[in-house]
Order: sequence, then structure tokens, then C-alpha cells
Amino acid sequence: MRQNAPIGGKGLGYTLYELSLLEVKKSMPAATPAPQQKVLDSWKEIAVFLRRGVRTVQRWERDEGLPIVRHHHLKRGSVRAFPAQLEKWQQQRERIVFRPPDQLSPIDKMRSLIFEQGVLMAELKRAQAQNYAQWMLRPTSPSSRGQASVISLVMH
Repeated sequence: MRQNAPIGGKGLGYTLYELSLLEVKKSMPAATPAPQQKVLDSWKEIAVFLRRGVRTVQRWERDEGLPIVRHHHLKRGSVRAFPAQLEKWQQQRERIVFRPPDQLSPIDKMRSLIFEQGVLMAELKRAQAQNYAQWMLRPTSPSSRGQASVISLVMH
């Protein structure tokens, strides 16, 4: 029998090749259509999706690797992002941002201590400057000016 010859007489009109394709299609699982993802087409849509301001989102793209697709045109560029990629980026970022102190590496612990020491030194310098400014701006009477200068010389 020829491969392209109709099977079952004139009425059916299927060839062996067409029947084999039908059998293959029946044995394959039905493909579910992929859900259409909404594409975020502007900085404003991306910012609303992430519940942040436009400038924050632009900074995240520049500094922290926010997954944005840029299309460059002659005069201006356009941006777009996919919500699934943004959610995945957000989840990865949340895992990185916070680590309890007992899970820090020795180097990170040292950096943390140095940072805290720097903050304390800055606070101490600010307090010293404030005290000095208050001392310099204190009201003085003409009779006590000579005493103040003697005291300031003794203190230095």
C-alpha cells in the first residue's frame, strides 16, 4: 500500500502519514498555554510594582542590579521589566540584606566594630564641638573676662 494512498476508501481521505501524525499528537500531553506576563513598560509602572519611588528604582538598577531591559532609540531610550524577574530579584536581595550578628564572618564582625567605633568617635567630636561652641558663646561680664582668659590658659 502506498504511503500517501487514502485509507478506508474515498470517504475518510486520511493517508498513513496523516494517521501517524494524529497518533503522535494524541500520545503527546496537551500543551498548556503559557500565561501572558504583564510587561512593565515604564519607570513609573516598575516603581509602583515595587512600592518605591522612581528615583529609588533607577538607583537600584544602577547600583544593585535590578533586572531592567533597556531599549536604546535615536533620541530617548525605553525600559521594561518582567514582574517575575523583579520578584525573584527582591527575594534574593532580602536574603542578602540581613544577617544576624552570630552569622557574620570574622571579617564582617571586625568591620562592624570599626564602623561602630567610627560612629562613637564622630558623636564624641560632635559633642566636643557643641560644648566648645557653648563655652565660646557664654555670656561674660566685663569683670570676669580676665579670669576667663587665665582659666582658659591653665586648661590648655
